[in-house]
Amino acid sequence: MKNDQERIALGRLALIRKLISLAHVYEHDKELFYKKFVETVDTSTLRKHEVIEMVGQDQNNLPTSSIEPKDVELFCLKEQGFTTEELCVIFGLKNPNSLYVKLHKLRKKLNQKVNGSASPVSLVLGVAFLLLISIIVHIIK
Repeated sequence: MKNDQERIALGRLALIRKLISLAHVYEHDKELFYKKFVETVDTSTLRKHEVIEMVGQDQNNLPTSSIEPKDVELFCLKEQGFTTEELCVIFGLKNPNSLYVKLHKLRKKLNQKVNGSASPVSLVLGVAFLLLISIIVHIIK
């Protein structure tokens, strides 16, 4: 158990170091930094470094056949507290309205209340990573 926790922590630390390195390398080119940052914080990389983990998709009777995997990830991250800004960065969306429309359609498909707190899928999040994304998003803006 301790070895798993250490492995996960080291993976998350490696990702944080990579993001810090990007900030250093591209400090004079804000647009290129942003592009590289967005490429680095996509959901597959976040799963690889075990910042997020999809759990129990089948157990929750999620109608995955009618919903794209990226949309499921988007919905779950929103339900777990990611902000609109953070989600736009992670999913490469330029317009927050696109995010609201996607979430509305997903809630409708999943028969969720607009302000419902229950999520059909659980995620395990790295708190330090959430803070780092928030800080970088606010610096970029």
